Amino acid sequence: MDFMEFFDLKAYLDGLVKDRGLFDFNKDAHYISLMFTPESKEFKSLLSEIWSIIKLRKLNLNKQDKKMEHALGVLCADLLIAQGHNDEGWAFRSQRRDSFTGEPIGVRPFQGALKALETLGYVEQTDYRNNPVIGFWDKKARRIRLTSAFLALAEAHGVKGGDLSHFRLIDHTPAPPFPIELKAASTHKEIANSRRKGDKIPGKEIRVKRSHPRVKQHVAEINEINEFLAVHKLTYAGDPVQASCCEGFRRIFSCGDTSDHEYQKGGRLYANGVLYQGYAGRQPDKPEQRERKNLLIDGEAVAEIDISGCHARILMAGMGQPIGEDVDPYAFEGIPREVVKILFSKTMGYDKFHTGWTKKDNEFYNLKLKMPGKLGKYRFKAVQDEVLARFPVLADWPTCPIRWPDLQYIEAQIIVETLLRLAREYLIPAYPVHDSIIVPASKAEEAKRVLREAFNNAVGVYPAVKVKGV
Repeated sequence: MDFMEFFDLKAYLDGLVKDRGLFDFNKDAHYISLMFTPESKEFKSLLSEIWSIIKLRKLNLNKQDKKMEHALGVLCADLLIAQGHNDEGWAFRSQRRDSFTGEPIGVRPFQGALKALETLGYVEQTDYRNNPVIGFWDKKARRIRLTSAFLALAEAHGVKGGDLSHFRLIDHTPAPPFPIELKAASTHKEIANSRRKGDKIPGKEIRVKRSHPRVKQHVAEINEINEFLAVHKLTYAGDPVQASCCEGFRRIFSCGDTSDHEYQKGGRLYANGVLYQGYAGRQPDKPEQRERKNLLIDGEAVAEIDISGCHARILMAGMGQPIGEDVDPYAFEGIPREVVKILFSKTMGYDKFHTGWTKKDNEFYNLKLKMPGKLGKYRFKAVQDEVLARFPVLADWPTCPIRWPDLQYIEAQIIVETLLRLAREYLIPAYPVHDSIIVPASKAEEAKRVLREAFNNAVGVYPAVKVKGV
């Protein structure tokens, strides 16, 4: 590989890093792209010796030996390239399972190779860091670099860090990821001697039954949406490289460990690649966090169209007391709207009534909603009684068959119908954020009408809809 080939590739990788919102974590580090494989005799000889040591120490994966050996070469190539990328030789990559979808090596062989190298003292790692650009903690992200022991062994084989003559690009076209995921129901940690629940434990991933008729339908719909959006571009205003903020969508279904899930629990649409859905929809928590209002669709400013009180409206209709479009379910005299919304949210996320506000409720009220004072000044029981007086059917909530996964599924089906109709009938690109959609500002009225009609088709009543950014 000559210098110009590497220069072009480096520019591409830098753009890829920016595209995925990894600015702070990437600072002075090389992105482990998994795009290189051994080329020179010297590098292959080095890898052969390391692999022999791994097998001798029984650090291999047995049934996946061939895949792990391949992963070893790909990983070491990136780590050696990192030696020429910066003075300290750091490289980085997320080790989330979904970040390996469509890549030339899988997450298990990669982690097996990395663990073996670390056990042998050939690499060192740092733990995860916060990513303020996309606004969440990636606990699977790692900074990795080679140790002096590895570099000494490499030099003995005639391999120096940063020398690109030892590698070649992998001829690999990633397969599109399967757009349906299924997870078990989440649980909570137990707190000793307490009735309170501890931190939430996300449900484990479950194999999707691809032959299931409903899965086939979901796949066909999401593929149609992804194919349509592939000819459009969602970018961020002010981004110098105008990198794409969306690489298609997948749907994540819940409660896969229950007998009646039938791929009708959860099912929200999540963006692949950069998580634009994590950009701030209101005032950012941090100055550097991106805001959705600054997105562009094909270079045009956007509008965000939001279903007001979406889950509350779906639930009340399902319980026999539909809410008209001229009624705000969270508006009560003398009680801030945000307080009632927190109560609804708490109730719909649990299978019985709560008895009071929690510390997390107060933090959300102050930090996320930027509301002054303490949430506790609004007595929980008094607020709950006001809500039950207006919506008496809600008194049956503890025995109601409708639960949050059902509400999410209906919401997601409304969004899917909206996206498909906008694409098929109006050629309008739309990007979902759970119960809202982002569209070109000039198409806001058409999109608003279609979203309202989709909600009415699913729920039997038209919702109130808010349009921001026009």
